[in-house]
Amino acid sequence: GGDRSKVSGEERFSVFSLADYQSPESQLDSSFIQIWPVASSSIGGIDSSTLIKSQAPDLTLNLEDLYPDSYTYAQVYQGPQVLGTEGEMVPGSALLVDGAIPRDEILDIEEWDDVIKEDGEWTLEILTVTPFGVDRLEHVTFDVERTIRVNGAITSVE
Repeated sequence: GGDRSKVSGEERFSVFSLADYQSPESQLDSSFIQIWPVASSSIGGIDSSTLIKSQAPDLTLNLEDLYPDSYTYAQVYQGPQVLGTEGEMVPGSALLVDGAIPRDEILDIEEWDDVIKEDGEWTLEILTVTPFGVDRLEHVTFDVERTIRVNGAITSVE
């Protein structure tokens, strides 16, 4: 395929003796490996130009090719994106993949305001934990400005 990160299949590796490699008795060992596509994701409903002034927008997390025996979730933390930063998990974003083949999911996230504690720059990222380690699949940095500023004056006729 054109995108090598999305190739999948199975490969068989065999070891033969040199004397007669075409004879069934010359095969010393054989094994299969599975090739899975690399997991990926996208975040809908928010982008880097988003300025949250009241309620956080609804999100759509499009998760593709999640590995078997993986745990995937979205987290937020204050500041710009930095690999390895621990944030607070977005409610409703956790997904455990239990099976034998990669899986796709679409998660709709609503009412996640509680994890955004104050004004400033924030990062939302999708992480997946697999037997191979932790990978960040996607991230977006956005701004929050919920503080209401009121300019006023009090006057008296006295």
